[in-house]
Amino acid sequence: MRNIYIYTTPNANKDGIIKIGDASDVEKRIKEQLNTASSFQQDSLEYTLLYQTKAIKEDGTPFRDHEIHAILEYKGYPRRKITKDNQVLKSSTEWFEVDVEKVIHLIEQFKAGKKQEEIQIERFQDFPMRPEQLDAVNRSKTFLSQKKAPGETLEMLWNAKMRFGKTFTAYQLARSMSWTKVLVLTYKPAVEDAWKKDLEHHIDFKDYVFLRGDTLLEINDYLDKSISVVAFASYQDLLGDNGEGGIKARHEVLFNTHWDAVIIDEFHYGAGTKKAKEMMAEQIAIESDSEPSDKQLEQAKKEFYAEEDDKLAEEKETEAIVEVVEKAIISDSRLYLSGTPFKAIANAQFPQEAIYNWTYTDEQKAKEQWALENAQTPEENPYLSLPQIQMYLYKVSNDLIQA
Repeated sequence: MRNIYIYTTPNANKDGIIKIGDASDVEKRIKEQLNTASSFQQDSLEYTLLYQTKAIKEDGTPFRDHEIHAILEYKGYPRRKITKDNQVLKSSTEWFEVDVEKVIHLIEQFKAGKKQEEIQIERFQDFPMRPEQLDAVNRSKTFLSQKKAPGETLEMLWNAKMRFGKTFTAYQLARSMSWTKVLVLTYKPAVEDAWKKDLEHHIDFKDYVFLRGDTLLEINDYLDKSISVVAFASYQDLLGDNGEGGIKARHEVLFNTHWDAVIIDEFHYGAGTKKAKEMMAEQIAIESDSEPSDKQLEQAKKEFYAEEDDKLAEEKETEAIVEVVEKAIISDSRLYLSGTPFKAIANAQFPQEAIYNWTYTDEQKAKEQWALENAQTPEENPYLSLPQIQMYLYKVSNDLIQA
């Protein structure tokens, strides 16, 4: 029995290339390929198997890898040629520059019996919002739609736990509010991929295009064609210059556009002080030894100071983005996304009606409540894939509380 498989190698992964093949013994076949020119500039036997499934359709019909290759080419993903020193070593390969998620979905649809014309790989996700996500959208829409003074910008904060789905839900809010010009800013460039994939893979966001880097120059071109835009920029992008002290050309449009909304992702503020950290370090050292040495105290403090330095760095970068947004970016609304906006809440930066909270406790309650109300269909629980959380309490010293 043959299997369809997908793998990549260290060199191929750098270029976003994946290999799609079939074999009875997948591991043996891949190792054979890694010793040939078809291994795509591979200089070792290292590889990562990304996917494997039986090459049989649901009706029992077997199929081969070339049928999957043909559909990819039909969808506009040509085979990647293998070259060396500008010479073509192999013009027809099984390597493709395409997201592995798209190929997996293609294979699943093909196995289900769909023809290549029916198979959708650009936008294949169609899951709905969970109840709390819909609630966040509805509450935010109510607040952000209220009448405001000329030039006023309304602000909303989502204080939501990890895996709430802030990216997906923020896009749903944009869609609900009919925002056509959305700017996403963050000090963590690594989140770009998540923002891009959520927008480009879900059918609900087919009217939007994702722009970043040099493509930011095309913002007005898309808007002129009535195509909605999500522009993405990092802290480094926003505050970088052109080498002469001015704004980079591709970022000028960010400051010259009147945005429907600016979304500030990873809106984290540090939650601690040097004094509190020092007391906590001393407490831990004391608990480990009734008479802690100076060396133990110093080590404990260093560990906590290092953690706080990271938090303070995040706070500084976040504040820098917010300052630029408030002073130089024009928008009708701002949405702040965070899992730990402690200082913003403590300082009453947002009125209560402008804060949507969703905690781990809220999620666990919703998960259990859904199971009780839908006992006949437990497999449909929208929280099923989310982890079970075990919570433990600990006593904090009075010195720390009074700090």
